[in-house]
Amino acid sequence: LIGRLEELMSNTERDWTKGYLLLVGIDRISLVNEVYGGQFTDELLEKTGLCLKSMVEDRAEIIRVAGDVFGLLFADGAQGEMRDTAQKILTVFYKQPIEVQERQVYQVVSIGGVRIESPMIAPASLMGRAELAMNDAKQKGRGCFIEYSDQIGKEVRDFKDVLSIGDNFLKNFKDGRVKMAFQGVVSSRTNDISFYETLIRMIDENGEVHSAGRFIEAVEKMGLTRLVDTFATEQAIRELKEFSQITLSVNVSNHTLTDPDWLKTVNFELRDYPDVASRLIVEITESVAMSDVNQTLRVIRVLQDLGCRIALDDFGAGQTAFTQLKDLALDIVKIDKSFVREMDREENKHFIRTLHSLASAMNLETVAEGAETIAEADVLARDGIDHIQGFVHGLPSMDRLWLIDKNNKKE
Repeated sequence: LIGRLEELMSNTERDWTKGYLLLVGIDRISLVNEVYGGQFTDELLEKTGLCLKSMVEDRAEIIRVAGDVFGLLFADGAQGEMRDTAQKILTVFYKQPIEVQERQVYQVVSIGGVRIESPMIAPASLMGRAELAMNDAKQKGRGCFIEYSDQIGKEVRDFKDVLSIGDNFLKNFKDGRVKMAFQGVVSSRTNDISFYETLIRMIDENGEVHSAGRFIEAVEKMGLTRLVDTFATEQAIRELKEFSQITLSVNVSNHTLTDPDWLKTVNFELRDYPDVASRLIVEITESVAMSDVNQTLRVIRVLQDLGCRIALDDFGAGQTAFTQLKDLALDIVKIDKSFVREMDREENKHFIRTLHSLASAMNLETVAEGAETIAEADVLARDGIDHIQGFVHGLPSMDRLWLIDKNNKKE
């Protein structure tokens, strides 16, 4: 097929408004092979090729480019007809079964297409674009057609960036360059540290420190959140066992909270250390809490039975209703920083006051996130917020801040 594309595109006199390539991928062929066997699958593939040939007749060349992928090269086809052609192929397969060994099989296919509209694109790249479009069709539910666009190319480049960042994170993790950072959460009444939130930092080979915002999205997309959350939890518990005067909070993602292995790890580390458990706060987000309320409640009960406290992070940014706060049996509510950063808007001030009043009625402590100025901290304190977190009280640090605070107090 690449050879034919090279011949076609080397013709300097050709009409570049004509010509397109479709890749037709047979969906779930491995499942057919597993159920009916190799001989049945081979016959199905052969008859699928014949079916395609009968549909396009002499308008296209049909070349089988992989076990379950057929290339249809419409060398002189009007590019504006590509979508209609693909849709007709999809309709035929949807409505007409293929008979194989006295069985009628309704074959589902996914189709990717690309226009042959420029001699500047190499034939191999053209094939690659058609394959990207076909794979995109499969990811979007199968049984559909997708034409290649620059957006698909951007998504692929973005995914390559994700893989690169994720691989780099894993390498640094294995080399021991992923560390914990801490940020103090301050009591609005006493100005003493109530607890420290633990955060993830990565140190690259050049010694540069990267905050989680630089890599956490890639970590999530690569399915590494359990690894990170388990590491953070174990590190936090280790600090709590070593330093009896501190309380730490640790963030847990949705995948981790419902992972029985993570819960077993926490149970194993804390079951004989009730004093340590009482100084560990597990922070969950609204999306985590509401994705499966019953499962979340079961995990929360186990953690609270150990002695841990539970905080709902970023409250107000999602869809949790006030009435659901009580159902979740929480201990702490952390108000999303977007409300704090825009306290000049009256509705945000009203939200913060209302939430604090409601939380107090349910014996929940409140934390306002993202306070950056003394003025903001003062307003939050006057409105009754229990704890304040933000740059106004210090940046996150990989140092053990409680030792620094202790030394400063001695001085």
